[in-house]
Amino acid sequence: MLTRGHIMKCFIAAVAATLLLGAPAIAKWETDVDEDPMTDDKVAYMETTLDGDDDVALAMKCWDDKDKSISLYVYTGTRYDKAAKYEEFEVFSLRVDKGEVFKLPFAPVEDEGYLMYELPISGYGRTEEAFRAAIKMIGAAKGKVAVEMSNNQYVFDVGGSDDAFDTFRKTCKLDLSS
Repeated sequence: MLTRGHIMKCFIAAVAATLLLGAPAIAKWETDVDEDPMTDDKVAYMETTLDGDDDVALAMKCWDDKDKSISLYVYTGTRYDKAAKYEEFEVFSLRVDKGEVFKLPFAPVEDEGYLMYELPISGYGRTEEAFRAAIKMIGAAKGKVAVEMSNNQYVFDVGGSDDAFDTFRKTCKLDLSS
């Protein structure tokens, strides 16, 4: 015979299963779309942080400048040392999901006292094609993006990012066909 407590436990289990199975996938990317108050042009910022460390992040931004440039960033969580001499570029190795490792030159920059590395889409000649390919691969990632520089390696969980990247791509009018 079923007791009232047993029926309640079964009901709670059924509700929990329905909520878990019916819940939409949550993207690991945080995407913000905004509008420039002077030009009304759309800008977008997309970021994912390292699990357990919000100071380390992988991000993309499209700017409202004359070139409508797009940048890829790696935030290291390290303080920027104004007395240090940083190389003009540091070559990062990246791997999306289980794909091939590829390398891109990132420039060190300061962001609110922290060291950040930036790879803008324009201004590096042959890098533009490689940059577009990297953005396309990162946006299509199904699971993980690994980034390695010097002695540091970061692995970002980017599962479920299709909708977030589609919003970013459309807002930035990013043509990835080439």
